[in-house]
Amino acid sequence: MLLLAGCNGSGGGGNNSPPPPVPVTGIYFGTYTINGAASPVNVYGAIDSGGTAYFADQFGTLYVLPTITNTGTAFDGTMTAYAPPRQTFANGQSIATFSVSGNTSSDGVFVGGTFSQPGESGTFQLNYEPLSISRITVSSGSYQGFYWGNGGNTAITITVSPNNTFSGTDGFGCQISGAISYVPGLNLFTVTADSTGQAMCAGKVSGLGFAGTEDLTGQFGGVTGVYFYVGASHANAGFAAEFKSQ
Repeated sequence: MLLLAGCNGSGGGGNNSPPPPVPVTGIYFGTYTINGAASPVNVYGAIDSGGTAYFADQFGTLYVLPTITNTGTAFDGTMTAYAPPRQTFANGQSIATFSVSGNTSSDGVFVGGTFSQPGESGTFQLNYEPLSISRITVSSGSYQGFYWGNGGNTAITITVSPNNTFSGTDGFGCQISGAISYVPGLNLFTVTADSTGQAMCAGKVSGLGFAGTEDLTGQFGGVTGVYFYVGASHANAGFAAEFKSQ
């Protein structure tokens, strides 16, 4: 009887403990709306197991959010925005910072909140994408890509090796090398890269990537294929890029 009572939770209470928090990890698509704007802006990105979140909007601006770790929790901090490579925002700067706060749903289906800086504010909602759990491997071989937001004018060509390292060049004359590492069980990977050779090359960056079968930017004409997307940054530079298997 004592054993049965323990199993029912009236004695030891072991089964009354709340379940461990579920990490907010995966791929999220959504929108943000600037207060006073006529329509929302599409955003795409991912959150890794450590809570780091990278997102890019349809214009190629990269956003790095504060740490977002578990479902059903609140977050706040600083969001950093990076203009596409060699471009600036309306104020002539290539980096902007926002105060951001929000919440994650208890089931991890969405992440939402508000952001603001002097003279600008808005809201966002990011929805968990099922393709997070449909892993698509970035196979070894050649990939053609673009910096997102440069209108397809700045190409990137890379070759991925079987050991998940890569190397290549971009239209700015930069030499690119780096490596990817998969997040276990998910269609998500971390990226480290070094862009060198010109004074304006980004240098050492890190970020996140995911793969899919849809041309999200439309720069490849919507052709069916295997695509992968990367957002990477350091304190002074960042970019979003799209690649297609050749």
